[in-house]
Amino acid sequence: MHEAPDRRTRHAAGRALVALGAPAGPHRYFPPAPVRRATAWLQGHRDEGRPPSTVLLSDPDALVRARAAAALGRLPYRESVPHLAALLTDPEPRVRANAVTALGRLGGDEARAALAGHGDDAHRDVCDALAAALRRIDGSA
Repeated sequence: MHEAPDRRTRHAAGRALVALGAPAGPHRYFPPAPVRRATAWLQGHRDEGRPPSTVLLSDPDALVRARAAAALGRLPYRESVPHLAALLTDPEPRVRANAVTALGRLGGDEARAALAGHGDDAHRDVCDALAAALRRIDGSA
């Protein structure tokens, strides 16, 4: 099932992993990237009353890290801010941009402080996301 080309099957596998509470943790079965990507996406669409797992933020696949960052920004848990702030130095621009956007969505002084000093990013998408995040935090967006 984990190698199924069908998107619904991969999402079902991702939902099952989320339900188990250890989507990509240190266990014998390490799901392939498409399942981890689906799991990361799903985490941001199910509020279980607690912050989602941050395990996927350190995934070797950049798209998994980017989706996990976006998922953390969709849910109202400011406990995620330090984990997202750590992604501001990720080598992949997509991951950095998603982390910036997520911090902007979460808002607050801690998120604003994490974003300070990252305006000189070499990638335009990250700079655009930073400007939008700061506007959102400051209340002008």
